[in-house]
Amino acid sequence: MLSISDDFADGAKRITSLGAGNPMTPTRIVVHYTAGSSLSGAVNALKSRGLSYNVLVDLDGSLHQARAFNRRAGHAGRSNFKATSGLKNQSSLNGSTIAISLVNLGFHEHFSGGHWWYARSSGKLRGPKVVDVEANKMSSIYNPGLVMHWVPYTDAQVASCEALIEALVAKYPSITEIVGHDDVSINAKLDPGPALPTQAWREKFNMQGDLGLEAAVNSPDGTLNMRDRPAYLGGRVVKVLSQGDKVHIRSVAYSSGRSSAALINSSGRALTGWASIDVEGDNKHHGFVYMGYLTKTPLHADYARKLLEGAAVF
Repeated sequence: MLSISDDFADGAKRITSLGAGNPMTPTRIVVHYTAGSSLSGAVNALKSRGLSYNVLVDLDGSLHQARAFNRRAGHAGRSNFKATSGLKNQSSLNGSTIAISLVNLGFHEHFSGGHWWYARSSGKLRGPKVVDVEANKMSSIYNPGLVMHWVPYTDAQVASCEALIEALVAKYPSITEIVGHDDVSINAKLDPGPALPTQAWREKFNMQGDLGLEAAVNSPDGTLNMRDRPAYLGGRVVKVLSQGDKVHIRSVAYSSGRSSAALINSSGRALTGWASIDVEGDNKHHGFVYMGYLTKTPLHADYARKLLEGAAVF
C-alpha cells in the first residue's frame, strides 16, 4: 500500500514551482484532468495562471506532488457541493479539498468527416483527431444528451490514482467524500469526465459523504419537473415530483447566461436557480430542479430573494 509521510506521498516527485499554500484540514478529494497531453505543459500552465493541484498523475502513473496534503491548492475555483446555507458566487471548496489531477487531454466535441476533433478555432477544426470507430464515446451524467469522445486514461494512471486515494482516506479520517470537478462546478467544468471510475471509487472506499440539504417540493400547482439538464440548456422532463416530495440538494449549477442566473456578477459566471438533486436517498445525481419551488435552498439570503424575484424568467 502507498504510504504518506509528513503529508507527502512516499516516492512522489516534488514540484517546487507552484507554491506552498495555506494550512487546511481536508474533507474531500477532488479529481481533475489537466486538459493537456504532458506533465510539463500542465505545470507550466498552472504556474502561468497562479493555480495548483496537490498531486499530478502522469501518463506512466508516476506521482508528482506540488503541495502537502494539508495545504490548500488553487484548483476548484467557484465550486459547491452539498452546501447547507450561505452559498454565493464566490464560494469555493479549495479550502477543504485535496486536488488530484491526471494528465489527460479530455474530450473531443467536434464531429466531422468521420472523425472527432479536439478543438475549433478561426472556423477551422483542430487536432488531435480520432476516427469515429475507435472513439471512446460517452456522455456526462450532467449532460446526457451530449455524446463526445473522451480520451482514455492509462491503466497505470487509474491504478496509481486509486492507490493514492486509498492511502489518503486511510491517513486522513477527516476525508468523507470523493468528487470530480464536474460534480462541484456543474456546467462550468467537465473534468475528469466519464472515462474515470470516480463513482466506483466512492463506493469502494465508502467515500460518498452525507446526503446533502433536505428540502421538499412547494410549488403553486403541486408539481415540480425534474429534468435531465436545466431548462435553459433544453433539459427534458424525466420525472414529475409531487407537493411535499423530499429531495436532497447536491450541487447548484453555474451559468454565464443572464436569464439563467440567480445573481450576476462582474465575471459573468454565476450560480443558477437549478440544482442537482437526489430523490431516492442513494446519494447519487438523478436530475435537476428549479429551486424556487423548494422549501429550502443552500443559497445566501440575498441570492434566495433574487431567485424568487426572477422565477418568471427561468
